[in-house]
Parts: sequence; C-alpha cells; structure tokens
Amino acid sequence: MDFATVLKSIVDTLGATVLLPLFIFIFALILGSKVGRAFRAAVTIGVAFIGINLVIGLMWGALSGVSQALVTNAGISRDIVDVGWPAAAAVAFATDVGLWVIPVALLVNFALLLPGITKTLNVDIWNFWHYAFLGSLVTAVSGSLPMGLAAAAVGAAFMLFLGDWTAKGIQEFYDLPGISIPHGFTAPMVPLALPFNWLFDKIPGLNKVDADPDGIEKALGSTFGDPMVMGLEGIGIKVNRTGIEVDKRLRTNHKHIYAAGDVTGGYQFTHAAGYEGSIVISNAIFHLPRKTDYTFLPWCTYTDPELASIGMNEKAAKAAGINYSVWTEAFKDNDRSLAEGERIGKIKMILNEKEKPLGVQILGPNAGELISEWVAVLNGKVKLSTLASAVHPYPTLGEINKRVAGTFFSPKIFSEKIKKGLKFFFHLKGRACELQE
Repeated sequence: MDFATVLKSIVDTLGATVLLPLFIFIFALILGSKVGRAFRAAVTIGVAFIGINLVIGLMWGALSGVSQALVTNAGISRDIVDVGWPAAAAVAFATDVGLWVIPVALLVNFALLLPGITKTLNVDIWNFWHYAFLGSLVTAVSGSLPMGLAAAAVGAAFMLFLGDWTAKGIQEFYDLPGISIPHGFTAPMVPLALPFNWLFDKIPGLNKVDADPDGIEKALGSTFGDPMVMGLEGIGIKVNRTGIEVDKRLRTNHKHIYAAGDVTGGYQFTHAAGYEGSIVISNAIFHLPRKTDYTFLPWCTYTDPELASIGMNEKAAKAAGINYSVWTEAFKDNDRSLAEGERIGKIKMILNEKEKPLGVQILGPNAGELISEWVAVLNGKVKLSTLASAVHPYPTLGEINKRVAGTFFSPKIFSEKIKKGLKFFFHLKGRACELQE
C-alpha cells in the first residue's frame, strides 16, 4: 500500500470533523501558539463542523419529504439531483488526483508562503477537495494524471492569491484581523462580484439601496432585520428589540407557540437553553405547569483564570437596594492552588441581612467546576453550616467553598460573648478537678 493510498484512507476514515481540528491543532503549535489555546481552537472548529452536519441532516430530512410530496402531488420530476458538497467531496477524494491533492496543495502553499510570495496559510484541509475535483476533470478530459495534478496545484495557488487579494476587505467586514478566505467556491466569486458592484453603484436609485445585513437590520431593527425572525410578524408573533416575547412559561402571545433559547433575548447560554427546553416540554407536551426561575442560574466565562457566577453580585444587590455583606477567600490560601502554581483569584460570597446567600462569584482556576457545588447549595436551599461542616477531600480546589462558608461562622464562634462563656465554663471546678494531698 503506497503513501497516497494510506493518506486517502486516513482522510476517508477520520472525516472533516476530526481531521480539520487535528490539522488546526498541529499548525497552531507550529506557529507558536500555546497548547491550551491551540486545543481550544481545534475543539471550536470540530464543534462547528458537527453543528453544520446536524443542520444539513435536519434540512435534508425536512426537505426530502417536501420534495417527495411535490413529485407525488404535482407530477413534477427531475432527472438531475444536486447532491451537494458532501457527496462531491467524497467523489473528488476517491479519484487518483484525490490521493495526492493534500500533499500537493500543502507543498504549493509552503513554496509560496516561505519566500513571501503569498501570505495566506490554508489550513482548511478538508476543502482541498475543490482542487481534487478540478484536477480530476482535467485528468478525465486529457487522460493524463500529471496534468490533473498540475491543474490541482494551479488551483491551490490561485486560491492563495485570491485569499491575499481579498484579505483586507474580509478582515474589515468581519472585524477579524489576520484572516483570509481562500475557499474554492467563495474566493473565485470576487472577480465576478466586483464589476457587478461597480455597475450597481452607477445605476441611479439602485445605488442608494443598502441591502447588506447591517443595512437590513438598520432599516427593520435588530430583531426584525434578523433573517431568523423576519417571518414571525407574518403570523402575529410579538417580537421586541431583544427577541421573541414570552411569559414565564415561555409561551408567546399565541399560547400554543413556545420559544426557548437565544431567540427570547434572555440568557445567552447553552445550559440556559437546555433549562428552557425542559420548561417547554413540561408545559407543551406533558401539560404540567412550570415557570422559569433564573434566580440561581450559573454562568461561566472561560478566560484564564475562569470567571463564574451564580445569583446576585454586588452591583445587582446595590441596584436592588439590598443590604448585604461580602465574604471572601483567596486561592493563594488554598494548598491545591499553591501546588499547581495558581495564586490569582478569589471566591466572593454575598449574604443578605438575614444571612442568606444572595450569590457567589469565583475568579480562579476551574471556577466553572467549583461553582457547581453552589448550584446545589443555593437551588437546594442547603444551610451554610452544612457546607462549612462538610468534609471535603484534601488537597482540592473545592475546599475553597468550605473555607468561605467557614469565614462567615468564624467571627461568631470566636466572638467575645462565646469567649466569655467558655472562660466561665472552664473556670468552674468540682472535686474531680482538685489535687488530692
């Protein structure tokens, strides 16, 4: 089995969902990125591909039934089917050119990149099938594999030049410095789009139309201008500037229509959407009335160090006019944190006048994991004394939760009143305490 066959087998087996994140990770390390950052970038692109595949699967499942019904009821049929990029990519990689296209495209990329002829590093390995498809067509027409490989190499080089040419506009439009898009089905449209854009700018009236996404949003509002919700007004669903209006049971103004997740304009978190989904299922499917309660909804920002929160912070407590007290514990006083070289951050616990927890914020290592104990404590109405007296394994970062609860009780335990009481108690002496002569 030669190298090209092995490479093709690897590509076919792993697929874009695994292969592209792997290449992203390797290239990021080569370019000097830290391991953690490279890994996060790789995971992000992997999750994105999974999401794309899920959407395509849902669309295919929905449209297949519609197409079949159209053929059955209207007598319409077509002999040609657009199979889309998944099938086209599989066909392209299965050809003789497809066996060699990845190493050929990478060689072309580095040959142009190293001497500074181009500035684009194309890490979109999976979409090298564009070059394989082009090369396969040339091979089919000419009957020559070398000519097909040469065509694939030229295509790869051409996309790099187009990527450099359009990079400035792409970066300004998306506000993302240092990126370019050498995509085989996107970049080639630019030479065609530019003359049409020039022509439209010369036509009176038409040159005044601002039909890009920002222009549509400006004209219709941030909500009505969003493609996801532009059709809702047609059925009378009420929408405000943040999203679809719902009550505490997540019902729209049409009580049989529910909305959950980001479209409501509320908490923009995956776990919040999951929670809201359970509320919708309970109300819509099982007809068990449930209302949303976000009092102790946790969230986490995955920076370094992480920032996690649940309930009210100081700003929210002040805005609500609540008298509160703040109790803190630093990570530099946690033995596990010290052992791992982490000395930055602290936990902050906020109590009301009745000494009940209002919220907790954590800035430090694994804050997202540590906040989970407070999810159980606050939603389960667990007493602080229970948390403070609970035995936590040593040495763990989780001890900081126990310690901050303990800081609240320490002044009470060692108050002057307690000290005087203990002093009086231990000064009482019976016969058993006297020395016998």
